[in-house]
Amino acid sequence: MGILVGASLLGGLSDRFGRKKLFIAEMLLLVLFLSALVVSSSLTILLLCMFGVGLALGCDYPTAHLMLSESIPSKNRGKLVLSAFGFQAVGAIVGMSVGIAILSFDSSAYAWRWMYAIVIIPAVAVLIGRFFIPESPHWLMEEKRQDEAEAALSRLLKRTPAYPPTIHLKARKESETGTVASKDGFWDGYRLLFSAENRRATLLASVPWFLQDLATYGIGIFTPTVLASVFGYTRTEHHTVAAIIADDVMAAKGTAVLDLFLLLGVIAAVFLADRQGRMRLQIVGFIGCAAGLLISALAVSAQGDSQWLMLFSGLILFNFMNSMGPMPRLT
Repeated sequence: MGILVGASLLGGLSDRFGRKKLFIAEMLLLVLFLSALVVSSSLTILLLCMFGVGLALGCDYPTAHLMLSESIPSKNRGKLVLSAFGFQAVGAIVGMSVGIAILSFDSSAYAWRWMYAIVIIPAVAVLIGRFFIPESPHWLMEEKRQDEAEAALSRLLKRTPAYPPTIHLKARKESETGTVASKDGFWDGYRLLFSAENRRATLLASVPWFLQDLATYGIGIFTPTVLASVFGYTRTEHHTVAAIIADDVMAAKGTAVLDLFLLLGVIAAVFLADRQGRMRLQIVGFIGCAAGLLISALAVSAQGDSQWLMLFSGLILFNFMNSMGPMPRLT
């Protein structure tokens, strides 16, 4: 819910206040809510902090896309954006590894606090780093701040020897900018998205994204639970803290292995995106995701070794195809 609210209501603030300011503010929000989450003393406070974490992450989705797309040459944009998305897979693998390590040293029911506490360290590092990036030259030009845009672009193009020696940007005429959303009304941008001229592009972007997130987070979040229910101890042992932790460790290890195929899928996409085209990867990826989920679903009726073999094979195919096509959302 936090991600939904953050992406839909706060992400657009970067058009009003600038990409860099929001880029910093959302990471500061993440650090603050993570810190409060670690020391939360009740379920209500924990849920509020989780909502705040989602708020910051949701806000970061559109802002990060804009910072990347507006600061990267079109020639290399596909590969570099895909590489950035690759860190989502890296984060999944590292997150699972950290969880396994923490549970190995602390098998209490409060080990989750350490898991969130460790995340604060890289979050603070990213927050500090964002103070030193240039503002989007594209946004500065839209705001008629040409001198600042030229300075920001000079930082992006810095090289030795300097080339070009000086940068001069030419402001577009109003007739060349096309239809833009008014900043006076909150709903103007949403009306523009679903106007006749933009409706097709909006659906092309939003429907695949919805389906991809439905599968990624719906399946990804519950992958450890599925693995624990299939291979865990809870069916044969008492529902104790020790049994729960044992299930968590085993499920985390299995999920970490599956997450490796998220990374392999992104690597495949980096090499194929410019050769095969974005749409083809999207189509093949969605078909592969459906096939993987079908194989995993059929595992329910299987018995013995064939059950876990079908389950893992289906989830491996799903993760790989998801990262290769739908997840990067290059369209």
